[in-house]
Amino acid sequence: MPIPLFPGSKLYFPNIVVRMVRSNLPPHQAVFRCPQQLNKLDMKSYLSQLYNITITDIRTMNYTGSTVKKNAGPKRPGRGKMTSPSYKKVIITMDDDFVFPMPPIIGDGTGDETSATTGAVRMPPRVSFGKGSANKVRAKINKQALERGVELDASQTPKDSSTDVQK
Repeated sequence: MPIPLFPGSKLYFPNIVVRMVRSNLPPHQAVFRCPQQLNKLDMKSYLSQLYNITITDIRTMNYTGSTVKKNAGPKRPGRGKMTSPSYKKVIITMDDDFVFPMPPIIGDGTGDETSATTGAVRMPPRVSFGKGSANKVRAKINKQALERGVELDASQTPKDSSTDVQK
């Protein structure tokens, strides 16, 4: 005996990535990047069903991925071409205006970001590479934390006893 289907409408969960991109267009227009297989009807139904947007016009442009020749020396195999993926640019015109929010201001705007982040330890620039360099960086972080009077968690302290900073 066949299994009866559940009554009601079917749900469609698309496996696509639609990205909104900042642009210099008027506030009632928005720019999206999406896969090439997405068409205007799919995009309109996707945005209107998920976000309740009234769309008046849709324009699409296809962009092919740029191809870069990859040169390798005689001792390094792997010559060939590298291509970035192709994408579709979609410009929609809406009834309502959409304005991107302002990016967050870190600190007081004077360039000193440490004043806004109390208790945060700045990561020192990487000077050494190779074996044991990560332990040296951890030791510098612990030294900075001790100078500022910040207690580090057990997960943030180094595991090697040779890199412990003397109090």
